[in-house]
Amino acid sequence: MRRTIFIVLVGVLVIFSVAATGCGGDAGVTTTQSTVGQSTPSTGGSAGDAPDPGGGEGCVLSGEELAKALDAEFVSVTPMAPSESQTRCVYEVIDAAGEPQAFVMWTFPPEDFPLLKEVEDDRTGDLAGLGDDAFIAYHPDDERYDVYAVLDGTITVEVTGSDEESVKKVAALALTKY
Repeated sequence: MRRTIFIVLVGVLVIFSVAATGCGGDAGVTTTQSTVGQSTPSTGGSAGDAPDPGGGEGCVLSGEELAKALDAEFVSVTPMAPSESQTRCVYEVIDAAGEPQAFVMWTFPPEDFPLLKEVEDDRTGDLAGLGDDAFIAYHPDDERYDVYAVLDGTITVEVTGSDEESVKKVAALALTKY
């Protein structure tokens, strides 16, 4: 229930953010697709006052970095900026078995971590050694894992995906950017 309330609140923030940028269109949303022999330029931007890790289009990781870490083929990354203090990037890859996989990475200010921890109803455990504090949740309705990790004073990262180990790996890689 708490997670639902939090998601609704984030949705309201997104709606107000879109309205403030001129009633939608593609404000703040771009898609970068893999192009052999070309790289994706970084345009900066990240959650809060955290340093820009240089993933491109405001994303923590480039699509190529994420794919390489998972031994997968990069398909696309779709960055969004729901608010000045948050980012969201959707990554699509083809895994080593030839199956399409999608990962969503959110960044939040570090002070949001305690609330996220409080409202996540499907927590399955804490994760030692990942940032200053981290936990994992599993959502059986959509068969996805969420890893939440914080670097105190810097950033909170949430990564979702259908494979538990891949989600942990992506979250760990994201934290190395800070």
